[in-house]
Amino acid sequence: MPITSVTNGVHAATWVGPEMTAVYDRHLAPDWAHNPAAWRRVGDIGDDVLWRARARARERLVQRLRGWVRAARERRGESPATLAWTDEVFDPDALTIGFARRFAEYKRGTLLLRQPERLKALLTATDRPVQFVFAGKAHPATTSARTSSASSSTSRPTRRSAPAWSWSRTTTWTSPGCCTRVSTCG
Repeated sequence: MPITSVTNGVHAATWVGPEMTAVYDRHLAPDWAHNPAAWRRVGDIGDDVLWRARARARERLVQRLRGWVRAARERRGESPATLAWTDEVFDPDALTIGFARRFAEYKRGTLLLRQPERLKALLTATDRPVQFVFAGKAHPATTSARTSSASSSTSRPTRRSAPAWSWSRTTTWTSPGCCTRVSTCG
């Protein structure tokens, strides 16, 4: 038998977030996660239904990330009384660009940093809010990825501040008032 394509594939039941799972359960055949034919009806799902599910998923994501930022700052010794800003650090309405893989030099995750003025213009544009996230850890043998992150600002991000790096369980790069974890629900 000839091989016609190669893919890593996904396990739909664990890949799709709960918000979209609920939509698919309501609008597609019950076996949608395992049956490609069930997807024939996906075009019948209204845009408003999809958008509402996306908004709920994004809000859940933002809440989780705010918690991670707060926990990371507390682990660094910051007083919980000084962390009210973490309740607003992520923007569920901003464009999220993510890099979700092992942070290795050959994957060129630091390309964004090579033109700092251009990056600053992207991050401070009030009419086009954008946020970046690096969700992955540097390889233990790769010091350049850790070094580039450590040399970045670790100051508290605000709605329109310079980018900051925050290394914790998930590596998150916070930008002006927003950041988010790369996720299928985002």
